[in-house]
Amino acid sequence: MPKTPPVQLAAATFLIAGLFVCPIFSLALPDQITSTSSILGLICVGTFSTFVGMLSRVILIRRAGAVFASINGYGAPVVASVLGVLFLNEDLSFRTGVSFFIIIIGVLIAQNFDQKIYRLLKNL
Repeated sequence: MPKTPPVQLAAATFLIAGLFVCPIFSLALPDQITSTSSILGLICVGTFSTFVGMLSRVILIRRAGAVFASINGYGAPVVASVLGVLFLNEDLSFRTGVSFFIIIIGVLIAQNFDQKIYRLLKNL
């Protein structure tokens, strides 16, 4: 990873992505202009939510490495679903619970957690 400060790296990522998608989005312009509050909401979500997420990802890659950051990304659906259940009263089905279990087991295996458990049990 280059020695660029994380804020500049995240900003450059969004600038390049924005330049790439602007021509594509210009092909699908709406028929009428949306309200000012909708546009402000979109700007706030893009600026704060997405930029803070990208900034934290850049910092995580710097601190823990790209492999850990990529594995850590598998936890996002679990966290999003749990927050949806807690704050938005969404339903948590059995299939979703099994999916969470599979994701967590996969991350633990990828982090060599099985070898750590084996060593722990071996020392007992």
